[in-house]
Amino acid sequence: MDMTEREPIGRKDIFWLFGCSMAIGALLVAFTMFPAFWRVIFSLGALFLGIRFFGLYDRLAMRVWLVILSIVFFVVFTFVLVLFLYASGRIAVPE
Repeated sequence: MDMTEREPIGRKDIFWLFGCSMAIGALLVAFTMFPAFWRVIFSLGALFLGIRFFGLYDRLAMRVWLVILSIVFFVVFTFVLVLFLYASGRIAVPE
C-alpha cells in the first residue's frame, strides 16, 4: 500500500482512512471516560493505530486527514455520548 504523491486515492484508501479515524476517535473518547489504568491502554491503542496508518500511507494528505478526522470523530462521539448519558439520567446537570 505504499502510496506515492502521484497515485490516486481510491475507495479502499478512503475506507481505511475513515475506519482508522473512527477507531482513534472512539479510543480517545474512551480515554476521557475511564480511570487511569485503562487510559494507558486506550492511548496506546490510538497511538498504535496512528503509527500503523502512517506506516501504510506515505502521503502527507492522508496523514493530515487522519489527524483532522480523528479530532472530528472525537468531538462528535463525545457529544453523542454526553447526550446519551444525559438522556438516560446517568449524569446530572449542575444548577
